[in-house]
Amino acid sequence: MTEPAAPTQTTYLPGVLDVDYHEGRKCSLALRYRLGRRTSEVLRAIERHRVAAPDRLLDIGTADALMLSAIHRRYPDCACVGVDYSAALLSTSADADVEVLVSDAQQLPFEPQSFDVVVCTAVIEHLAQPAALIEEAFQALRTGGLLVVSSPDPFWEKVAVWVGHEAAEEHFAELPIDEIARLFGAGGFEVLEKRRFMLSPIGMPFEHGVESLVRGLRMEFLFANQIVAGRKP
Repeated sequence: MTEPAAPTQTTYLPGVLDVDYHEGRKCSLALRYRLGRRTSEVLRAIERHRVAAPDRLLDIGTADALMLSAIHRRYPDCACVGVDYSAALLSTSADADVEVLVSDAQQLPFEPQSFDVVVCTAVIEHLAQPAALIEEAFQALRTGGLLVVSSPDPFWEKVAVWVGHEAAEEHFAELPIDEIARLFGAGGFEVLEKRRFMLSPIGMPFEHGVESLVRGLRMEFLFANQIVAGRKP
C-alpha cells in the first residue's frame, strides 16, 4: 500500500472528512448501511455495464477505503487504487491489497488511460468544480471505460438535516440526477444509466422488494440517493 503523501495544494474542500468519520462507522448502523448500499449499487453498475472484469479501478474520494476493499474482494485480480484529500482518513485503511494516496479529485495524478473503471460516491456535491472531476475521470479512463458516480438527492439531504437525522454538510452545489447526467454528457461520456435508490437512509426489511414496488409505481422521487453510469466512447 502506498503511504499517503501530503497534499500538493491547500485549497479547502468542504466535506473533507477525518478519522472521526472512520470511527463513526464502527458505532453507527446508519453509516455502515449507507456504505454497504452504495457499495452494492456500484458493484451492480460495474457488473451490468462491463463485459469483462476490470484490470484497474480507481475510487475517487475513497475515505477509509472500505468500499475499495469490498470491490477488490469481488475482483481479486483487479488493481484497486483509491484517492482522497484527507491523509488522516486514508491512514485508517488497513488493507494492504489496495493502494491509496492523497489527491485532489479535481486534479488526479495519473497518466491518461490508466483505468478500466472509475467510481466516485458522495463526493461530487462537495466540489467547487464538479465538471473538473468528470473531465479528470474521462482522461484517466481507457477507451470503453466506465465511470460510476453517486450522490445524495439534494431535497432528501436537506430533509435529513432538518429533522436532525444528519449533520449539515457543506455542499458547493445541488446536483440532482439530471444535472449529473448532463455533466457526464458534457464531459464526453455516453450515459448508460441514471437511477435513484435507497428508500430509507438507515435500511429497512425487504428493501429491494419495496424499492422495486416504488419504481413500478413511478415514485422514484422518494429515493434518497442517485447513481449515474457512463462509458468513455
